[in-house]
Amino acid sequence: MRLHTLTLSAFGPFAETAEVDFDALAGDGLFLIHGPTGSGKTTVLDAIVFALYGTVPGARNDAGQLRSQFAAPTTPTTVVLDFSARGRRYRIERSPAYERPKQRGSGTVTQRPAVSLLQWDGTAWAGLGRTMNEVQAHVNRALRLNAEQFTKIVLLPQGGFAAFLRAAPQEREPILRRLFDTEHFTAVERVLADSARAARTRMTEVSAGRTALVDRALAVHSEDLPRPAVEHPGVADVDAVLGPSTAICAERRNLAVAGRDLSQAAWERAADAAGAAAERLTARRELTGLRKLEQDYEGGAGDRDRIREQQALARAAGAVLPLHRELRAAERTRDTRTESARAERGRLEAALATLPEVDPDTSWEELAELGRGVAEAARTLRRALERDESLRAAARDCEEAITTQSARLREHAELQQAEARRRTETATALAAEPTVRAALEKERANLRRAAEQLESAELRDRLADRLADARTEVGSRRTDRDRARTDYEDIRRRRITGIAAELSAALEAGAECPVCGSTEHPHPAAADSHSVTREDEERAHSTWESRQAALTAAQDRSTRLEEQHAAARATAGDGSVDDASRARAAAAQQVEALETQTADLDRLRTEADRLATRADALDGEAQRLSTELTRLHARSESLAEQIAELDESEAASAREVLRRTGHAVPESWAAAEEAAATGTALTAAAQAAGRASAAAADAASEVATRQTEYDTALRASPFTSESELLSARNLDPDVLSSQAAQHQALLTRITVMRESAWFPAASRDTAPEEELLSACARAEDAEVRFRERARRAVESLAVAEDRCRDITGLRTTFLDEAAVEEDELGELRADVALAGLVQATSPDNLRRISLSSYALVALFADVAANASERLRVMSRGRYSLVHDDVIHRREKRAGLGLQVVDGFTQERRDPRTLSGGESFMAALALALGLADTVKSTAGGIELDSLFIDEGFGTLDPDTLAEVIGILEELREGGRTVGVISHVQGMQQAIPNQIVLEASPTGSRIRVEIPG
Repeated sequence: MRLHTLTLSAFGPFAETAEVDFDALAGDGLFLIHGPTGSGKTTVLDAIVFALYGTVPGARNDAGQLRSQFAAPTTPTTVVLDFSARGRRYRIERSPAYERPKQRGSGTVTQRPAVSLLQWDGTAWAGLGRTMNEVQAHVNRALRLNAEQFTKIVLLPQGGFAAFLRAAPQEREPILRRLFDTEHFTAVERVLADSARAARTRMTEVSAGRTALVDRALAVHSEDLPRPAVEHPGVADVDAVLGPSTAICAERRNLAVAGRDLSQAAWERAADAAGAAAERLTARRELTGLRKLEQDYEGGAGDRDRIREQQALARAAGAVLPLHRELRAAERTRDTRTESARAERGRLEAALATLPEVDPDTSWEELAELGRGVAEAARTLRRALERDESLRAAARDCEEAITTQSARLREHAELQQAEARRRTETATALAAEPTVRAALEKERANLRRAAEQLESAELRDRLADRLADARTEVGSRRTDRDRARTDYEDIRRRRITGIAAELSAALEAGAECPVCGSTEHPHPAAADSHSVTREDEERAHSTWESRQAALTAAQDRSTRLEEQHAAARATAGDGSVDDASRARAAAAQQVEALETQTADLDRLRTEADRLATRADALDGEAQRLSTELTRLHARSESLAEQIAELDESEAASAREVLRRTGHAVPESWAAAEEAAATGTALTAAAQAAGRASAAAADAASEVATRQTEYDTALRASPFTSESELLSARNLDPDVLSSQAAQHQALLTRITVMRESAWFPAASRDTAPEEELLSACARAEDAEVRFRERARRAVESLAVAEDRCRDITGLRTTFLDEAAVEEDELGELRADVALAGLVQATSPDNLRRISLSSYALVALFADVAANASERLRVMSRGRYSLVHDDVIHRREKRAGLGLQVVDGFTQERRDPRTLSGGESFMAALALALGLADTVKSTAGGIELDSLFIDEGFGTLDPDTLAEVIGILEELREGGRTVGVISHVQGMQQAIPNQIVLEASPTGSRIRVEIPG
């Protein structure tokens, strides 16, 4: 990954747009970023990380204040970064969330964060994404690094690796896990743990199944056989129960077969005896029934004679009764039609009452025709009357419409005059609009200046309070530093004075003295009560360095606050916050008044447009009203002519027809409608009376014919009168036939029983019935007993056979499946063993380290080896780093320890005992070693840009030269290395520089490239 250009706008201390051309700085491969404290050196690196990942390293990201306090309210905050990765060039633009002034009115609104990613396709920039998730996914794929990894191998933050160097092993583990992404090893552990859990479950299921199989086998025969004593029974353990169980069940089945055969034979003999006794008793009962039927048949002879006589009368009545019914029906029809003819004649006479001139003796056909003529004349007259009435009503409506339309036309003319006056008034009011809008823009500018001055005055007062506190802190930190330096000098002087006692304490009998080389030590120096150790000196030196660092930090904060206070004072002046607040309120009031006037003018402008549109509409409406009035006048004249020309000839003919019949001539269309109804009613009444009279004559003729047929049939029948015929009507032939059939069925049943097989033997059997009943009961009891015995024997055999099949099937199925189960159990045991080894729960894992922890330890050992090579070069061979995999006190696991080896003493030291300069070299070496390892484990990603933000000021000149040499080695292969430092020696050694300049109005960037 290589950076090309970085553009900042209103970001951090940069109020305006600032640009860095990394391609121009890459010529020498090494460049320096320097400037005074608070000028924004670290902000340049923050901007790179923010553009790529939307965050900044460390605690600065928690502050959330990325927008420049020096920027104008209308200047947007953006970061644009051009970079290349994996052979492609990208441009990313990102903006954080910040407060900006509202576009309308006062106050602020939150500007939402935004991002966009472009890719150069050789001719133009093409968009790749505009959402946070989409852009971040593209960036992570292109760089193959997340934010945590990027700030560890591309951008080395200030103080970050010094803390990592001094961290405890348990504190390093979560950092290394995020950095190296050992989740795939953890995933393997989870997969193997799940497999082992499933394997144990399956093994338990198999063992439970085998135990249940043994229990089932023992329950089949209830014999006391020995059970398997192991937790997971094997094939032999289970078959030791199933084999004997199979033999026991087979023997019991054979005994049940023999018992069933004996019981079946005894039952068959008893059943035969019971059947013979039952048949003898049944024959006796059948014979008794036969004798009873014979007696019943002899007693029914008289009833059979009566049935035959009644059947003859019923047949004769069946021939005469239909003629009698037809005669009575014809008489009823005749009476009904005669009454109907009389009623229709009455209705005809009522219809003729309205026509006094018509002769009542006229035929029905002539009367019907007369009625049709009256109806037609009345309808003709009705149409003429309706036409006249319609024309006169239309004429009246037309006159009313002319009056209404004339009134509307006058009202419309008055409305047009009023609208013209309103348009003139609106145009006069809008003439002042340009003046009002110009005044509004001027007052808005005044309001913005007043708001900026108020904000600066408030910031100036806040910074004044913070500056006073910072100056007090600087004095306190300086006093603490001086006291710590005095203590350190005193302890060092006392240690030098007592160095002989310190050396003598390490002497051993027979060992050479490190001073004189003698193996004899006759007068070793003794320590007094004021002696100090090397640890006391190092502790005092560390205290002095920490307090010096605290003083430097306090001075930096005080300097930044002084710069910010001066910038705020330059903007706000010496006026008070209250004065600035009152000036802003007055400007806001003036703007509000002018905005109200402007809103009124906008409403007038809208009203003027509406009045112009309405004027056109009113003109069109006036034209339409005039046209409609002209049309109404023409319509009125036409209706008058139609009324005058109405033809009366057809109506006169109709009136003459009505006068000839004596009907009153109608004068309205309703009366004409009634006359038409009268004619229609006359026609209908005449036709109905004619039809009714003809029907009555036909019915009288039909009655005479039916009477002759009935009298002839009655004389030929056995009946002497109509009453005898009607009495025979109650005889039902079906009932008589049914009674005769019952007598015949009884005779048939008697005949069949006499011809049955049991009749001869039953006739000869003279034994009493009580004896037969007793013998039958004894035989049935014996059959029931033997049948129950046979049933129990069959059930016992079925149970024995089921148990034999069950136990044989269980054993066969078990032996068939056992081989497959044993293979599966072998694989399951291997899964459990492998999971225990990977999860460090197996005794075979001697170091008790899980797979993911082992991978992390191996990677950290590689980090320590790479860092040690860097540190030996920086320290000119004195120091190196070694990986410590021993568990120390208060440590839960081994493998992530780190120690420093001092080449002068060949002793191992805790990194926390190093001095400031030594700590910086070790931290830088560790950072570079970590970057080398991460690069190799990330698939050999190319890192063409590297930034280092560390404390080079703690190094002496010689060590600084060695470190610069290391940095120069890093640029091999085309890599560009950027270093942040304010050390003078770095400025002289590195010619290509990014210089940052601080001012009360914000920082600026200047790029210096010699030649």
